[in-house]
Amino acid sequence: MQHMLITLNDARTLILSGQCLLDKDKNSVVQVVSDLSGIQYDPCPILHLNHYLALWSRVPGFKVTDYDRIAYDERKLVEANLFKRNLFTVPTRELDVYNTATERIVRWGKSREQDKFERQSNELLAEEEKIRHAFYEMHSCTKYQLWEYLGLTKEWDAYTESRRQGLLNNFLPIFQVFFNMRMTNDIVVCNRLPGTFREPEFALKEDLLKDKFSAAEISYVDAVETILYKLICSFGITDITHMKAITGLSTEDISMAIASLRHKELIANINIEGLKKTYVAANKSLAVLQQHKPESTNEVSLLSPMEGIIRDKRWLNTFFSYSFRFEYFKKKGMKWPLSILSKNELVGFIDCNFDRKKKKLIVKEINIQKEKAVDKVELYRTLCSLARFHEADDLIIGGEKYPDYH
Repeated sequence: MQHMLITLNDARTLILSGQCLLDKDKNSVVQVVSDLSGIQYDPCPILHLNHYLALWSRVPGFKVTDYDRIAYDERKLVEANLFKRNLFTVPTRELDVYNTATERIVRWGKSREQDKFERQSNELLAEEEKIRHAFYEMHSCTKYQLWEYLGLTKEWDAYTESRRQGLLNNFLPIFQVFFNMRMTNDIVVCNRLPGTFREPEFALKEDLLKDKFSAAEISYVDAVETILYKLICSFGITDITHMKAITGLSTEDISMAIASLRHKELIANINIEGLKKTYVAANKSLAVLQQHKPESTNEVSLLSPMEGIIRDKRWLNTFFSYSFRFEYFKKKGMKWPLSILSKNELVGFIDCNFDRKKKKLIVKEINIQKEKAVDKVELYRTLCSLARFHEADDLIIGGEKYPDYH
C-alpha cells in the first residue's frame, strides 16, 4: 500500500486547517462546531467557558450571545454526552449520528446502551414515567425545579449533602433514572441561566428537537465510520491510538472504520519525516498543503486547555514539541493556561483569569518557550482582543494596567 511522505511542517498545516485555525474569515459558528467534530463543554469559570473560547479563537467577531442565540433560541446546536461520555456541543442535525456512534463507549463501568437496558425494569420504568410527565407539564426546568415539582426537594438536598461529605449513601431510584436519562441524551440542555456557572435548564430531547431530525436511521457501523471520518478531517493527521484516546471508542471499531475509509479511498496513509509511525489523513484535506503557508502570517491565537487539539498531550508533543501543566481541581491557585499559537507553532502559554466583580482580565504569566516564533506585538493585540471578548474594563499584565488596551 502506497504511503505519502510529508514534512512535520506540512503535518502542522493539515492539523491547523482541520482545526479551523486557518482562513478564519470563512468560519461560522455552526460550521466550526461541525468541522471540529464537536466542542467539549467544561464548567471551569476562570475565563469564559471552553466552548466560548474555542469559538472566539476561530470565528471573527464572535460573542457569547452568538452561541446562546444559535444553541438555545434557534436550536441549531445541542449539548449531549458523547465522546468518553463527556458533554459536547454538536450541530443538532448531527446528534443522532453521534448518539449512535458513541452508544457503546464505556465509562464509569457501563455504556449508554447498558444505561438504557437498565431502565427496562418495572420499577425504573415507573420512575421514568414520572419524570417524563413532569417535563410534559413544564416543558423545561432546572434540576431543582424538577424535584420541586415532584415534591422531592428534601430528599434531593439530603442526597447532595451526603455527596458533599463523600458519603456513598443509596439514593432514590428516580434520581438514578434522571442521571441515566441525561447520560443517554433522552434529556438534553435547552438553555443556561445567567451567572458564572451557567446553570442548565433541561428538556426532553424528543420534545425539544422533534422537528430537527430526518426520519432516516443509521446503523452503528455506519455511524462510527461517519464520525471517525469527521474526526480524521478535524485533526488533520491522526492514528488509531489518538482516536481511541479522544473518543473512547474501541480499537476494533476504529480499525474497522479506518479500513473501510481506506477501501473507499477517502483517507490515505501518511508518513512524516523524522517520525516512525504511519498516520492517516483525509484525501480531501491534502489539497491544503498547496494552498496555505501558515508560517508566513504573524497572527496569534490562544487555545483553551480543553480543546481537542490540546487534550491528548502525547499527540500534541509529537507534532508541536510542546507541553504544559495546569491545575484543574485546586480550589485556590487553579490555573487555566491558554496555549499560544503563532504561525504554525505552539510557542508557550499565558496563565490568566477574569475578575468578574472588578471586570479585569488579569494575565499572571506569559511563558514563551520559542521566542523567535512569536510576534510580541501580535500577542499583545490578541490579549487585548481576549479582554474585549470578556468585556473587561482593564487588562492587567504583570500586575500593571496595560496602557494600550482599548
